[in-house]
Amino acid sequence: MYDDLEANVTRFLTEIPITLFSVVVNKAAYWQEYPAQNPYDLAYGFLLENFQSYLEKVKGLGICIIDPREGQVEKNFIGQELERIHNKIRWDRSQLSKVAERLLFATSDKTVGIQIADLYCYPIYHMFEYDKVKGEYWRFDELSAKKLYKQGKGLKYYPNKTRKDLRFFS
Repeated sequence: MYDDLEANVTRFLTEIPITLFSVVVNKAAYWQEYPAQNPYDLAYGFLLENFQSYLEKVKGLGICIIDPREGQVEKNFIGQELERIHNKIRWDRSQLSKVAERLLFATSDKTVGIQIADLYCYPIYHMFEYDKVKGEYWRFDELSAKKLYKQGKGLKYYPNKTRKDLRFFS
């Protein structure tokens, strides 16, 4: 029964016409280089830049919805976090003209789209958390890798100098 469910979900996910962007930040290495900075701000910035590039290519508009990390969904926190991120990631409208909203927060337990995105993104997390290479985790190979926006843009890893420590990049 589980195998049938997994096969049906996998088939569904492979058929959805999505384009995936993911940012992986090695927080320990990042904090060694930038001890006072927040790696999430960097990740949001990379996501927005790559999303803008994609939207320009397809001549579309889009919004960026973030699932609040670590379950922090209290409205007061979200409001403060949004304000802080908006101020940190300011842009000239001409630079990110295709992104209609800077960042919106939505909890995955209340948003089907975020739940579906989690099914694509967890395999990426798994690859880096467990230092795997392509071919060692079928969910990454069958779901996430095939949906990533072109090489070098869909998956961003930072800081670059730590890539050599991961089998994924060898």
